[in-house]
Amino acid sequence: MELSKKFFCQQNIGKSTICLSFCFCKNNLTTLSVAVIDETVRATIKFLNASIEKHIGISEVCEFLGWGINRVQSSFARINAIEHSGIDKKAVESIPTAKAATAFTSAVKGKDLTTGQQRRDAKYHAVLVNK
Repeated sequence: MELSKKFFCQQNIGKSTICLSFCFCKNNLTTLSVAVIDETVRATIKFLNASIEKHIGISEVCEFLGWGINRVQSSFARINAIEHSGIDKKAVESIPTAKAATAFTSAVKGKDLTTGQQRRDAKYHAVLVNK
């Protein structure tokens, strides 16, 4: 699958384009927030689905973005938890590291917590991560 990243950055797919331009042009992967990582993966999936009209998996996203499998696999897990398990997106995005955000979604998944409870727990989780 040989797709041009320059072409991708020029596509009008909404606010995600800004994130993708940042990721491709800066290539500063160590400082990306959870929100930027997940939005970039979402936008990549959306773009690739529209371009090649087939199911897009982790390996295609890794190849296209040039990112490691762990980063993309964790993002897929967080996105899935947000979209299908009632995990609050703002709670997940408030956690400072991708590793901690993935651990948070795993811990909260399947529990009957309100949005407020999830956000409170995420704040507590963020404090623990920063210690």
